[in-house]
Amino acid sequence: MNYILLTAQQTVTQAANATQEVAPKSPSNDIIGIGGIIATLLVGIVTCLVTWKLTMKSIKQLKISYNIQVFPILSNSVTQNTDINLDDLQIQYKGKNLLNPCLLALEIVNIGNEAINEPPIKIRTDEDIEIIPGYFEDIPAGYEDLWSFDKTNSNSCNILLKHINPKQVVKTRFFLDNLPQKKIIFECPMQNVQTQETAYNNTNTPNKITVSSKSNIILMAITALLFVSIPQWSYYIKQFIFFTDIHLSTVMVITFMMVLLLLAIIMNVYGIPFVDKYIKSHPKQCPLIKLVMAVVSIILLLLIIFDYIIIGFIPQITTATIVIILLSLLIHFSFISKNR
Repeated sequence: MNYILLTAQQTVTQAANATQEVAPKSPSNDIIGIGGIIATLLVGIVTCLVTWKLTMKSIKQLKISYNIQVFPILSNSVTQNTDINLDDLQIQYKGKNLLNPCLLALEIVNIGNEAINEPPIKIRTDEDIEIIPGYFEDIPAGYEDLWSFDKTNSNSCNILLKHINPKQVVKTRFFLDNLPQKKIIFECPMQNVQTQETAYNNTNTPNKITVSSKSNIILMAITALLFVSIPQWSYYIKQFIFFTDIHLSTVMVITFMMVLLLLAIIMNVYGIPFVDKYIKSHPKQCPLIKLVMAVVSIILLLLIIFDYIIIGFIPQITTATIVIILLSLLIHFSFISKNR
């Protein structure tokens, strides 16, 4: 009898243990586990970005970007206007008439992180066109004697620069006696110096608007703090979803927020050249653009949350991706406006 009771007790104990082993994990444990994985991955990515940025700053870089533009002084509308007698309009250089004078605008930017001393910069043309030294525009105070021209022959000219500091812009202007049909050649044969031509006109900054490192560090710190504390604040999101009875899951909301912040950080670190340039050149339109992006994002989010019009997994995921991009751009634009 005792043997039967002992056997029954062991059977019940084994069944209870087996039930505990096969019992599903609670949703809170799943959220904590997923949150921990996301936090580890994203914090690692952010750490790599910060390390890469600091490493690039510590490496000596000697880079020059340049932009060349040619503008006819007498446009076609003037030359084709029969009411204007061009014989009475003469532009001369050293007693020589310039039949089709043009303005050549050359802008040079030190986009590296080291000053470049006495770079051997020259512009020239293979055509029978005379390059006439003009002037430096917006020359910094004290640089009047440090920057000058040296005309070697009729179709070339040297630009003598004592030095160019990092992020410094040199704006030079020349005159041509005719409109060139070929590209003006830019030369800087200096050891360890890289040159690149930019596709648009530089102004007071290099070819990319950069967000201050202080702002980036603050955003990264906030993002990392949220990553680490996912188990804590995800509880409140879960309770909010429970009481409001919306169809979203806690994991979806966490993923949405983390991807949004990570994408905003990537945009701030690497920049978006053509977008940043437009925002800088149209500062008065920036508030309106940000307002439109915010309103559109809110409307799309409401359509997803309340499962109205935009219905189905794929359409809602696609809409959420669009909202993430819009809100990331909104954060990026806000940082640009603050540091402009």
